[in-house]
Amino acid sequence: RQSFSSPEEELQAAVIWARKVAQQNPEARVAILSTDNEVAQKNLKPLLNNNGESALQICLPRPALNTGIFDNALRLVALNHRELTRTDCLALIRSPFWGDYPKDMEQRGLWEAELCALERKYLQVNDLLNTARKVTSLLQIDRQQSLSHRLDQALNKAVEPHRQLNLYHWAERFNQQLYLLGWPGSRNLDPEQNLLLEIFTDCLQQLVELDAVIREPVDCSTALRLLRQLAQRAQLPAQTPATGINILNTVESAVGFSHVWLLDASAEQWPGPVKPDPLIPIQIQLDCGMPRCHPEHERAFCHNLFDQLRGNCDQLVFSISQRDADQFTDFSPLLAQYPAPDPTLIDLATPEHGPAAPWQWVNCSFGPELPINGEYVRGGSGILNLMAASPFSAFATYRLEAKPLPQAYLGIGPHHRGNILHACLDQLWADLQNSERLEAIPDNQLASKIDGVVKQQLLEWQNKFFHLELAYFEELKASYSALLLEWFNYEQQRPPFFVESREEQLDSQIGPLRLRLYADRIDRLEDGRKLLIDYKSGNSGSANDLLSSPPGAAQLPLYATSLEEDWAGVCFALLISGGCAIRGISNDMEMKPLYRVEDWSALMQQWQKDLEILAEDYARGDCRVFELQQSFGRKDNLTCLHRLAEYQDLMDWYEQR
Repeated sequence: RQSFSSPEEELQAAVIWARKVAQQNPEARVAILSTDNEVAQKNLKPLLNNNGESALQICLPRPALNTGIFDNALRLVALNHRELTRTDCLALIRSPFWGDYPKDMEQRGLWEAELCALERKYLQVNDLLNTARKVTSLLQIDRQQSLSHRLDQALNKAVEPHRQLNLYHWAERFNQQLYLLGWPGSRNLDPEQNLLLEIFTDCLQQLVELDAVIREPVDCSTALRLLRQLAQRAQLPAQTPATGINILNTVESAVGFSHVWLLDASAEQWPGPVKPDPLIPIQIQLDCGMPRCHPEHERAFCHNLFDQLRGNCDQLVFSISQRDADQFTDFSPLLAQYPAPDPTLIDLATPEHGPAAPWQWVNCSFGPELPINGEYVRGGSGILNLMAASPFSAFATYRLEAKPLPQAYLGIGPHHRGNILHACLDQLWADLQNSERLEAIPDNQLASKIDGVVKQQLLEWQNKFFHLELAYFEELKASYSALLLEWFNYEQQRPPFFVESREEQLDSQIGPLRLRLYADRIDRLEDGRKLLIDYKSGNSGSANDLLSSPPGAAQLPLYATSLEEDWAGVCFALLISGGCAIRGISNDMEMKPLYRVEDWSALMQQWQKDLEILAEDYARGDCRVFELQQSFGRKDNLTCLHRLAEYQDLMDWYEQR
């Protein structure tokens, strides 16, 4: 007997024991027995495979429904449904378990092409039959040798799906249809396939026997459903005991092995709980001595099996593991005569790699430094934006290239929307150039010009990235045109200006980083000073983002400090339907609605200092995790990497370690 502190330790011990027994005696028949089929499949097999075990045999019963013979038989009798999916039809055509495969491969290939040409998801059985007849005609095949002839014969035995028949008659019709279609094919079958053929025949016989229980006639759908349920319960029996390591799931199958390890031999499992038939009164079951209805029956059953195992095995191991911290697990009382834990067995069951290394604290606040070689650093102003919000976000996004899974959108996503809007504004201002020409153009001409530019940009973007249906294209064009017209009406109310540059490329050296930037727009005002503008297609961007330290939005401060200009202000241009506006800061009281800054030069110096610190931290690998107050609660796609929610627990452990 062996007991373990956890189920994982119990499984690992059984695997190591089995491997060592198999290595010491190549002729040994070793079995690991688990009555929990899921545990055996999901845990034992991977453990053995990971250890490189080549002599592994899986002696668990296998579901017959997953085999080609069963699957094809159910697809063939499903022809009675009269309507099938194209996928089912194609699977039927490609199956080798009917007809005269592989001699009829040419028919099947052309048949599949004709079926696909129909371009329909759901097909009638007549569609299947008509395309098969067409193939027979095209290939000039003798009708008696064609697949269409087999299909025609089988469908003649079909009846209306809603017609009511007894299960006996349905089983007879299904059997006739399979015979006429040539199931299970003309190829020689191996022993396992012959066994599957017998098992499916038994399923049809069980359908006949159900007729005594369900005496009323049923329709085709009900008969097919019952046949599928019977097929789902059908199993291929376990393999015979083989030399090497075997995995078993019933105690009865353990007879014939030289070494057996029985998992979970606890008091709750041996003897097992009674399982009386729920449809028969318990007293009748007791009077008739039916199996599994009385605890003494289970006890006697276990005694007999243990006696058989003990008489046949060279070594028999029973193990238990502590599965519940609130309830102690003990051995079955039936195992009292077996010896206590064997020290030799404990040595065999000790993991080969030894105890795990103790936990260590690893400081992950900094990663490797960024190699600076004078080239441009990928990311531009986005690096500093993310560094201000959370250094880890910048490190993961641009150093580790971590990307969230793409999101699905109805229509085009926000990224494309913003880029299209930028392109339209760039083209329109290239023509208009200044506020004077904007005011001089009649409203109808401005609307027409905007419509033409939007249509041109949408066509260009559609050719590059996506296909838009005509109705959606027109809807997009109308929404873009309305938004741009609203924006230009807003700009007509501003003091005179001249658009000096659009989408201008800037080369900036901020601290150790060399960045390539693109300024959306720079306006020259009447007094010669400049206004720096950054387009925003959403309601984000305010004076607070520019006045905080470090700035919450680094684009405009970075552009302003990179260009030696006499700035009148910097602002965000918010292009929002029903709320077009500019928000930002200025050093002039008259430039409303911009917020006036008293000491503009001090602000520029603070920007320069903050941006250089962010750049230096990024270059030396800063990847700390924190969030600004304004970012708290927003969706964070990097949560699974930085695990900020667990940070306090880790710090408590670190302090108390």
